[in-house]
Amino acid sequence: MDATGVALAVATLHKSAFQEFKVFMCGEVVVPIKELKRSLKYSKDKNAPIILDFYDNVLKVSIGFIQTEIKLFDARDYKDYEIPELKLDSSFCIDTKLFYGLIEQVGLVSDYFFMELDSHNLIIRKDRVCAKVPSEILLDIRSDEHVKSQYPMHFIKQLKKVSGRFKSLSIELDSDAPMKMSMEDERLRAEIYIAPRIGYED
Repeated sequence: MDATGVALAVATLHKSAFQEFKVFMCGEVVVPIKELKRSLKYSKDKNAPIILDFYDNVLKVSIGFIQTEIKLFDARDYKDYEIPELKLDSSFCIDTKLFYGLIEQVGLVSDYFFMELDSHNLIIRKDRVCAKVPSEILLDIRSDEHVKSQYPMHFIKQLKKVSGRFKSLSIELDSDAPMKMSMEDERLRAEIYIAPRIGYED
């Protein structure tokens, strides 16, 4: 796990996210993320469509009049980098605005926060600040036992830029285990795994 907080991020773009979508051959490609981000910054026209073409181990990025080419990594070197199948015993679904409202209140005084869940309540707390949400306020809840773990506050706040567009969040967790935050709409499904803080003082 990444000691700084985020362990893994997985994004799935649905076909409806594209104006035009053509696939002539299925397969995997490994794209250098820094090169891709740099290519996306070249064009100042935010309304220009982004065209991605894959050919001969190269990704061609076209934005308006600007075109760049990115050499892809060899996918065979990354065959062992698979998405982990974590079995997390507890989960809940919550309105996005409500969740980040609670995070903002608790986050005024802390870098880390505790998240606790049982069949009756969701608790987000740090020191003497505590937000308690009864199960009937949550959109869904699954928890057979009391679970508790601690997570970095700053990464949760940064994820608001991504998750703020979704109406609700689904969160899976277990005691001293990564948190899995899932969100989905008609265009995008995103899953983010956040590493816990182990050996904390309660």
